[in-house]
Amino acid sequence: MDKIRRLSAIAEHVGRSGFVANHKIIDLTLARRTKILRSEFTGQAYVVEHVETVHPVDYEFAVRSDRHYLALHDLVFHEGRMRVEGERPRRGRDLRETLTFFPAGIAVEGWCKPVGCPQAFTALSIDPDAVPEAVRAQPCWSRPDIYFQSPALLHVFMQLKEVVRGRLPFKELLVEALGQVAIATFAGLQSASEPPG
Repeated sequence: MDKIRRLSAIAEHVGRSGFVANHKIIDLTLARRTKILRSEFTGQAYVVEHVETVHPVDYEFAVRSDRHYLALHDLVFHEGRMRVEGERPRRGRDLRETLTFFPAGIAVEGWCKPVGCPQAFTALSIDPDAVPEAVRAQPCWSRPDIYFQSPALLHVFMQLKEVVRGRLPFKELLVEALGQVAIATFAGLQSASEPPG
């Protein structure tokens, strides 16, 4: 833990991705020690971000967002821990092709020590009002789901990554459409895993 950099951000306004101020945030911008490739697209209902780092550094994070957060990981850690409000702490090592969902308003904190290989993630921040009312009533939008797998969502996130990194026209339309597909796919996946009432 002594090598983990403590990174804090103090501000008074919500950031573009909906993270509230006065919390440490994931910060992969330590240019002196690592090379960062960051692509981002901000629309009305969605923020898509793809981040890659070639020489990753250890970091801590603590976030609380006013948006739902769904992310695909391409991460491998020597060691990593995450604590999500209301859940037991989770340990993570090989997180490649896993996804994580945090509902809006939930507190998340943790730390990780990446291995030396390139690391990446693609994240979709969703305005809760973008979730259709019929889907919004499902319980999956109020509870986290950590390090799960879904080939269907993996496919959607690979498309989101290509859109946000590329120079395609009509990006906002593409992100809007893929955001809706992600919402429907995630809700359908969670609904299918619900035990019968």
